[in-house]
Amino acid sequence: MSQSNFVQPPYPNPVVDEFTIETSADINAIMIYNLSGTMIQPDGCVIDGSKAVVNVGSLPTGIYFVKMQGNNNVGKFIKK
Repeated sequence: MSQSNFVQPPYPNPVVDEFTIETSADINAIMIYNLSGTMIQPDGCVIDGSKAVVNVGSLPTGIYFVKMQGNNNVGKFIKK
């Protein structure tokens, strides 16, 4: 999984409540997966072109992957 198309990988990382992603292409949707590959629904997401703010406050502590539909970027974040 590559983070090469990210202008800014998910930050802050580790995450407490929400993180921001900035990419070089528009984001159409955000998908979050746990280490087992199960898709997890975020608490909320605000997408503005190539930037997204994602609320994951209710997720349990762990490591997750975030995929941006529209540019096929995949990033990793740690939920505290």
